[in-house]
Amino acid sequence: MSRITLNSNNCAVLIEASPAFKTFDSASTLFGGVQNVSFSVPLSRETKRQVGSCYYGVDDLVRHPDVDLNIDYLFSPTMINEDYLGLNVRPRYIPEPTPPTQEGGLLSGIDSKSYNFYIYNHPDQGSDAVEYLKGDDKLYPNSGEIISFGNAYLSSYSLSFAVGSLPTASTKFKCSNMKAENYTGLTQSPAINLSAGNNVGVGNFIGSQTKTVEQDFYGSTFDLDLTNPVTASPGDLTIELQNIQVGGQKIDVTNHLINSMSIDIPISRVDLHGLGSDYVRGRKIQYPSRGTINISSLVSRYETGFISGLLANESTYEFSLTVKDCQGLTYSEFTFDRAKLENFEYNTTVNDEMQYSASFSFSIDNK
Repeated sequence: MSRITLNSNNCAVLIEASPAFKTFDSASTLFGGVQNVSFSVPLSRETKRQVGSCYYGVDDLVRHPDVDLNIDYLFSPTMINEDYLGLNVRPRYIPEPTPPTQEGGLLSGIDSKSYNFYIYNHPDQGSDAVEYLKGDDKLYPNSGEIISFGNAYLSSYSLSFAVGSLPTASTKFKCSNMKAENYTGLTQSPAINLSAGNNVGVGNFIGSQTKTVEQDFYGSTFDLDLTNPVTASPGDLTIELQNIQVGGQKIDVTNHLINSMSIDIPISRVDLHGLGSDYVRGRKIQYPSRGTINISSLVSRYETGFISGLLANESTYEFSLTVKDCQGLTYSEFTFDRAKLENFEYNTTVNDEMQYSASFSFSIDNK
């Protein structure tokens, strides 16, 4: 049947690997477990008044607008989406007797990574976009819509863990271009050649070759189905925290009940503009990035400590987080060195438990 309203089951998000601008045709990959996707186009407008008039003499756009793209998805210990984004990750397998040492931090190697994203909308009200893309029907274009985003640069990455909900990841991107068209065959890539300021010679997006399975992910005989995300439950987390020197609630795992934990990593970029082009020439990352860890828990007791000596002798802390998948096949580890306490807060209200929250910062570079 025809579509009356566009529902979430009609939509699927696809990612095309870096670099965004290519002079050859390229297929994309299903970006699995997406929970929310949004985009906006803020316009940069210059307004000037002039003597002798109460109206604007100039009210014009001064440069091509950027596109803000936000994608939230279920976090998977396989970290397959993070791998597609070019983050320096490697899942570990159970059992794995001698896992290799991973070199570099999370952001190492991501400086020049840019991607193309596609939102595919199935034209049938009762059909699922993911089912269409995983089957043979995708070989036959069905005039569904494709909203494409070119030259997407990652500008923020965050993780959220909370009691009673599955772990989620949130990403934000700055894009240089956006297009919308019907899927009738080969679709021109939305990517811009940023060095030239045009899309001359750009290749096509091949929707019929969309990848929905990662071959040999668990070895030579086991594949990863991208349409069925491997998730983790709140009970699959192992958190190791150091108690803070200011006293109060102990934050090691044996002494308190964690309600939630979040990790936020903003990626600050400088937009490089140049004469002779409507587009940015590049989006250079400013290092180091300063991330934050936020912890919320219930208070069991108040321990002694000190705050008056922080200026002379401030401590730093080491935290680690291990996330296993629900099937017990893979796990991912996050370690944070030299984290610094930024804020801690206690709160109690009538007929409720005392709540505790703390915030830590850490620096992350491209090494």
